[in-house]
Amino acid sequence: MIKSKRSLLILLAALIIPILACNLPVRSQPDTRATMSAALTEVNAAGFPTSTSSTTGQTQTPEPSQTATVTTEASLTTPLPTAAPVENDVFAADLLRRGYDLSASSSTIGPKDFIYSAYLFSNTKIDPMTDEPRPEICRLAIYRLDEDENALLRSFTAPQYPEDSRYTFPVSCEVITWDAPSPDITWGGEITPEIRYLLGLDGHWSDINQNGLPEFAVYYQYCNQGCLDYGAVAVHFYEIKNTYQPVNITADLPGVIHPWNVVHNRDPLDIWVYDPALEYESQVFIESSWIFAWDSSEYKNFTSQHAHEYKVQIDQIAADIQDEYGMAITNTRVDFLKILVLSNKAELPPGQTLETFLDVTNPAHWPGTDSTMSCWLQLARAYAQRDADADRPFSLPPNPATINGPGLSDILEEIDQNNYDVSACK
Repeated sequence: MIKSKRSLLILLAALIIPILACNLPVRSQPDTRATMSAALTEVNAAGFPTSTSSTTGQTQTPEPSQTATVTTEASLTTPLPTAAPVENDVFAADLLRRGYDLSASSSTIGPKDFIYSAYLFSNTKIDPMTDEPRPEICRLAIYRLDEDENALLRSFTAPQYPEDSRYTFPVSCEVITWDAPSPDITWGGEITPEIRYLLGLDGHWSDINQNGLPEFAVYYQYCNQGCLDYGAVAVHFYEIKNTYQPVNITADLPGVIHPWNVVHNRDPLDIWVYDPALEYESQVFIESSWIFAWDSSEYKNFTSQHAHEYKVQIDQIAADIQDEYGMAITNTRVDFLKILVLSNKAELPPGQTLETFLDVTNPAHWPGTDSTMSCWLQLARAYAQRDADADRPFSLPPNPATINGPGLSDILEEIDQNNYDVSACK
């Protein structure tokens, strides 16, 4: 009975939507929220088992978007208006017993017109910095409403930060409400109507790869000191790939997505993926990003296809550095090294970048520089020349702390001092 009512409503929507869509642009989708909300209401009215508690959430009415959603905040004893309560579910009951709380939940229509619900659990009593084994401070569970059962499809542990970064596991997590995101999550930025449309942002759901399948977005914070800036946060997108398989479509990216800076290019759509692993020395970071685009079934690195754009960035960095010629270098200059990093990401010919790098690092441009930084300059030049001669990606020179340490002699032994000048290091 439940499924027949839902099917009838979906069929009616299918007949009405083409009529409404006649005057819309090619990619535009009509606002199907009212139709879908009615279908979800009918499901519960038809007798789907619910808790005796009343719901606390409200159906939201954001701008038209590609995915219809009904969103509520809930507790374990307060069911969504679109799905069964989860307090009787074995998986959820186990999390509750272990001290987790249901912090957020939301439902949407997905593949084959089933109702899918995402539940985010968190346990603030866990200390991800010290607890062992792996501290699962956040758990995401995705269910599908099927006849008289709200079936668990898959659960996800909180993703680890990319390797070689200063973080491991998140210290907190929350669901992003795209209709009214927290200023902390968007870092003071604004999600424009155009971005909302491009990424299919609607409630807690999205369609950032434009494949018509909804994703549930979770925002993770990895710094335990309230850091909200670059390199401390990540948003992951969990897609309802088919009727039985939710997947984290951002799991295999080499970096992280920031909710305040997702879209790189609008047509075709590709996204920024920030590289958080380049902490050159303590609290000194070389900030850069890749460009990724959805390719049929996964995100692939398209940075090299935007090589000219990266070359423009390198030229601008070099021009800014040249304005400072004649001054002494007193500390690490990550803008020098960013030239190498950007060149690597865009796969520019090493020889092409080397000329620019050798110009800005020429010791003659930096009179009065002390011995440590003079050695650093020469090592940076030697490393870059050696890599370009070998036609391989650039490696970064040792930082000043290493130069002043006992390992400098070993570093110098690995450099052909007949070809590369490191005399200042002696």
